[in-house]
Amino acid sequence: MSGGMPLVLIVMTDENTTSGVSDETPRRASQTKPPRRPKSKFSRMWVPNQPGAWVMVLTPALAGTIAGGVSWRSVWTTVAWLACYCAQFTTARWMVSHGQRRYMVPALSYMAATCVIGLPLLALTPQLLWWAPFYILVAAASFGLAWMRRDRGLLSQTVAVIAAGGIGAVTTGLGTRYFPDGMFSPAGMMIGAIFAVFEFGQLLFVPSMAVGRAGRGNRADRTDRASVPRGYYAASVAVSAAMAVAGFALIPAYGPALAVAALILLARATVLPVLSSRGVVPPLTAAPCEVVTSLVMLIAVAVSF
Repeated sequence: MSGGMPLVLIVMTDENTTSGVSDETPRRASQTKPPRRPKSKFSRMWVPNQPGAWVMVLTPALAGTIAGGVSWRSVWTTVAWLACYCAQFTTARWMVSHGQRRYMVPALSYMAATCVIGLPLLALTPQLLWWAPFYILVAAASFGLAWMRRDRGLLSQTVAVIAAGGIGAVTTGLGTRYFPDGMFSPAGMMIGAIFAVFEFGQLLFVPSMAVGRAGRGNRADRTDRASVPRGYYAASVAVSAAMAVAGFALIPAYGPALAVAALILLARATVLPVLSSRGVVPPLTAAPCEVVTSLVMLIAVAVSF
């Protein structure tokens, strides 16, 4: 997940705050907060800067660790996965820059850290190699899109959530309930699929929070801007509705927790963008919503499996 919140939301939010002049402009200008202190060079170059992305990366791994039965292998894999995320983030930035030296040191450093953490685990758990082809393909797609400077697009983010869903299946299979014969257990594959679909819905929900605000800028490009978030809104609601239907269908096998979580997601996807369009909540409310709904899904999976 080299990118964070889709750029469409950030751009539209900026346009809403700068377009038009009202009688309150002088008063608002006088109350403007001082500019934020710029981040240090270290944090900009070395630390992935999207809290929502951290949550989306970590939640499937934690869910699999809990559902599969906590073991030293699943915990170690979760730590290695975080190192992989940092390596992917910095390497993708290096790819976007087409090899600029200033991005090389963080990328190579995190690659080395990932090897230090991961190779002993791989030696002790060679069953992990069964997942190697999947993650080789995912990494190739991610870095290829980064090289083409499409690392912030929906396709790149979709690749990232597929990878995150996969780690949920991996950590489940490494748990005390399934290892060593259940690396591809039905429960693990189900958890991976749940988080992949859930996090894809998150990707759609974030820009949908700009629905109704896109047309408040210049009239010349109002129609083009308005169509983007409305498409995301419809897709977000559709994905959440599909998850709700699936959640109810899975009640006989896994209980009601997944259905309840899916209903919460559907309510969020349906209501919050409308409230945002009316100015009741700001579009950037999407960020804390990502964190809250990720925790809801983590609890639902832990209870169900």
